[in-house]
Amino acid sequence: MVITVDKLNDNLETEYVLNKFFVTNNIFINNQHDYSLYGYDELKIKKDKVKAVYIDCAESRALIDIYNKFIRTYPSQVQPISNWDLELGDFEESVFLFDKFKRSNKVRDLEAMAVDPYKIGRYFAQLSSKFSNVKLEKQSQKDIETQIKKINAFLLGEQGLEYYTQWQNYMYFLICVNKEQELRVFYKRIKKIIENLKAQLNEMYKYKPTIVKKLKSTLIRHLQISYYIAYSLKIDKVPEKKKSNVQRYINANLFNHNLIKLPLANYIYNGEKALLNLNIEDFKEVVIDLETNFKFKWSPRFIHYDEIQSLLFYNEFNNFKAPHENDPQFLFEKFCLINRLVCGEPFVELIGNTRIKGFKDNYILREYTINDDTIYVGGDINVCTGNVSVNNSDIIDYLKHGTITMADKKTIWKILNETYLNCHKDVKLLILPELFYPYELIKELLAFARRSQIAIVVGLRYLKTIDNRVKNCFAAIIPFVKEGYKNAAIFIREKNDYSPIEKCILARHGFVCVDKKKPNYEIYSWKGIDIAPMVCFELTDIVARAILKGNTDIIALPVNNQDTTYFSNIIESTVRDLHCMIVQANTSIYGDSRVTLPYDRNTKDIFKIKGGINDNVLVGSLNLNNIFNYQKNYYQNEYEYLEFLLKRRKGKRQKDKNASSDRQHVKRLSARFTNKRARRKE
Repeated sequence: MVITVDKLNDNLETEYVLNKFFVTNNIFINNQHDYSLYGYDELKIKKDKVKAVYIDCAESRALIDIYNKFIRTYPSQVQPISNWDLELGDFEESVFLFDKFKRSNKVRDLEAMAVDPYKIGRYFAQLSSKFSNVKLEKQSQKDIETQIKKINAFLLGEQGLEYYTQWQNYMYFLICVNKEQELRVFYKRIKKIIENLKAQLNEMYKYKPTIVKKLKSTLIRHLQISYYIAYSLKIDKVPEKKKSNVQRYINANLFNHNLIKLPLANYIYNGEKALLNLNIEDFKEVVIDLETNFKFKWSPRFIHYDEIQSLLFYNEFNNFKAPHENDPQFLFEKFCLINRLVCGEPFVELIGNTRIKGFKDNYILREYTINDDTIYVGGDINVCTGNVSVNNSDIIDYLKHGTITMADKKTIWKILNETYLNCHKDVKLLILPELFYPYELIKELLAFARRSQIAIVVGLRYLKTIDNRVKNCFAAIIPFVKEGYKNAAIFIREKNDYSPIEKCILARHGFVCVDKKKPNYEIYSWKGIDIAPMVCFELTDIVARAILKGNTDIIALPVNNQDTTYFSNIIESTVRDLHCMIVQANTSIYGDSRVTLPYDRNTKDIFKIKGGINDNVLVGSLNLNNIFNYQKNYYQNEYEYLEFLLKRRKGKRQKDKNASSDRQHVKRLSARFTNKRARRKE
């Protein structure tokens, strides 16, 4: 476990760390010689077996480099994303220790080489996550078949029993890559190995036959459980006589939830469709009656706040209006109820001060305050945009077939990995282009935001209803920390206004998109920074821009736009009129991904880029405090400057403080710009 502290404490010892983070939060009970798990007194942890390592950032970088390379980036326990290198990898190269292979050995003499149990566990643990929810190309299928043969050869005989803990992960993998026949063959072969087991026990064991019999029955039972749990993901492929056994594990939710693409889908779906193949349209009406839902009541894991929010999106997508759908307090109470938390300790209200403003022409502006333990107090912060290619042909292909390729997954993993490696640069916000991210992988993005504490605004790929209605949505994921606990809130909204070109492209392929009758926009107040997302063509609505005037610090703008000249003019006008920063992420095919501030002509663009064949992350550094202070003091400074000009007119010569220089200048406010919000940030 890695705990990050902002500043050194003289009492930063093992006992202090455990007391602060575990004892005070009712996780451990501090006894005289050991700790016991709260509520389970019989589970003891010896104090002398727990160590805390403090790495001082001011000391040698050697330990920090080791931390970044081996701890921060790779182990799944602390890594925000799975291993982003999604190549299958050769099984034998991955698990055997070739450094112990001598020159006298033959190339195929694998028995002469040692096996690394850690590498074996790591290899099998990553298999299913790498290949779940993706369309496999022919070459990938051939590679998988080759590795399956090697794995099966390795698991022959006693090694198949020695690594019995990997049966489950291997079976998950076979299910995810549609190798049900290979799964049944593997099950029968391991069962036969167990039945033929003959243990060489010492003659001193009086009950030798009984011990061997119990060993066999235990291994066979473990094999059956692994088999049924793996088939829980695809009950439609289960032989009829075994369906009742598999259904028991589905009802108990005892399988890897991370392999289900939709958050909480396995909690609310009771049909016969395979859990791996569920889509949003499979949930017509989701009533959040969590008090009576058996699976929620006996959930085997912690349920995150963003997952509960996802249930509301299923309703909105299928045009089912559930009660309290826009009531954050209602969701917070359900969140505490499911996880058996006492509201307020350690979780206080997660989202508060929700306000809805109505404007003329039925415009709605919702303001959400996301409560967090930290706020922005000045200094440089970094924002990222993903410079990635979003191809229209791929978008339409996804819309028609709903398939995600391995190339798509690699691009996403690469962008998130680069963003995470920039965390030490204090990255706060990541913007990804319109129509970039498939909703089927939203769970990975939520986990990344929670663990990295980077806010994300991303355009989702088209979502299609059963009547060929298409919805272009974006997701705003706002992470937060309360009392040391990391969580996130997700807000998904359909685009208010579709461009004429977008409507034509969709119509050519038989799809329809509809503008909203009542445009609605959101502002998220997070860490003292107000973020307002807009999507592409929405920025051309002058009324929509007007309602954000004096209300936002950053406009997050995912776009897929080829008319970059027109949008460039709007952006340069908007940053002056609204006196805010705009972060735009466009596909690298059209370019103009940028960070623009209300500064003078030479310094207004922190970065502005077009093209490139490499998908990567662009990082820009800015100091919002300069803008806040300028807005706060603007009218007072203007008054003082006018007084200065009047005095100079009367003959009192003074130095002009506003004389031009080479330094960066914040541009003046637009007419009737209120500085009340900037003054509240003091």
